Amino acid sequence: MNTHRRMGTYLYALAALACIVWGLPDARGASTVVRTITNNSTPSPDVSLAASPAATVSVYAVEETLPAGLTPANISNDGSWDSANRKVKWGPFFDHTARTLTYEVTGPDGAYALAGVGSFDGSSATTTGDLQAIILSAPEIAVTGDPDFGSVEVSAGSADRTFTVQNRGTAVLSLTGAPRVAILGANAADFAVLAEPAATVAPGGSTTFTVRFDPSAAGLRQATVSIGSNDGSENPYTLAVHGLGAVPTEPGGDFDLVFADPGNAGPWRLWDFSGHYLTTGAGYTLTLDLVQDEKGTLGGVGRIQGTLGGVAIDVGGMPISGKVKGKAGVVTLKATIAGAAGSAGGKTAVSLKLSATLDGGHLVGTVTGMVVDTAGGKQDFQAPLGLALPPGMDGTYHLPVELLLDAKGGIGGDGILVLSNGRTVVLVVKGRRQPDGTALLGLAGDAAVDPAFKAVRVRLSVRTLSDGRGIILGISGKALGQSLKWPL
Repeated sequence: MNTHRRMGTYLYALAALACIVWGLPDARGASTVVRTITNNSTPSPDVSLAASPAATVSVYAVEETLPAGLTPANISNDGSWDSANRKVKWGPFFDHTARTLTYEVTGPDGAYALAGVGSFDGSSATTTGDLQAIILSAPEIAVTGDPDFGSVEVSAGSADRTFTVQNRGTAVLSLTGAPRVAILGANAADFAVLAEPAATVAPGGSTTFTVRFDPSAAGLRQATVSIGSNDGSENPYTLAVHGLGAVPTEPGGDFDLVFADPGNAGPWRLWDFSGHYLTTGAGYTLTLDLVQDEKGTLGGVGRIQGTLGGVAIDVGGMPISGKVKGKAGVVTLKATIAGAAGSAGGKTAVSLKLSATLDGGHLVGTVTGMVVDTAGGKQDFQAPLGLALPPGMDGTYHLPVELLLDAKGGIGGDGILVLSNGRTVVLVVKGRRQPDGTALLGLAGDAAVDPAFKAVRVRLSVRTLSDGRGIILGISGKALGQSLKWPL
């Protein structure tokens, strides 16, 4: 019985497919296909076909014939593009359910006549409705950039942001405003355009403009950037921007102590060279695992492998001792490495000296010394040294503090020095409020938490702000073997 039922279904499907014959007179007048074209006169009009079969229809299909130059995209309902015959095809559908079939067309600018037909149980119905798709190149504006200007001290600072105007369309974008970029809104006076974008942008191209935020009052400051153009769908293009105005406040509470220009490489930076390093030279590989303490003292172990003077060597577990020093922004590292190990010829002894200066993100210098092997004899060793700093170490740091201000202007509290690689030093804070409202703070490593922390001692002049920042006006002291002094 099941076999007969499956065979009957199969024969029905074959008979239904045989009924799809294009071009026969319409014997099912109630079946229709109606075309609607939207987004005409744009680079990509949308075509929608409402296929409505009569209630007696068993199987139907629909196709559209596109003129030369047009290309379909985003064909719905599992439709396909027959490029050889320039036809968009849907079906067969083995029911009489009404469907909406859609696609988009692109091509050169111009007006294009569309033709279509539906086949309903072998009878054809010519598609009616909209007949012409009009393709017209158009610009499309888009603006990228960070609209948040962050927190800026009132009357003592400013922040700049650069924005990019892109043309994602297919025609030249013209910026028609006068000025090309206008600032509107209640706080518009706090924002100013420093550099105007170009007047025109080619398809796929871009131009930039810069806005400066200089707050005139405390709190949230908002404005709208408005750009007039020939983009008919977004004219003007608007972008909401905002920033926070901050004013001085009493030095009591939680603050994040920062430099006014944290991106400025200067003598206030702190470097921790702890980490794993590897450098190679002619016939050898030198591996270093450095540990730097709060005094700048270096420890760790090293290993040298390779072939020197025709003798294979591998000496590991060599202790490292040395020192990191920094002054006026110049940071140096000096260390010695020595050890011995058995070799094929008996014994190999290594004694090396490292001398390097921080240059950007690298320690650059020389490694010198000697290798003594019972088989190969004594060999002097000298090679250039270049060590890339471990990930995360860029010399910057955070200083979150809690300040307790008493009635007499005394300040106590605590804080944490957080280096860019995540290393921390717990601090005790003592200081005093100054007559001008600033705070003079002494930060000392908390020896009760870790005796090594006592090597960290720093004095700061700070102006605390309503946004929770403490602007560092000056710094002096010592940490991790480096002297800090700014301004110089």
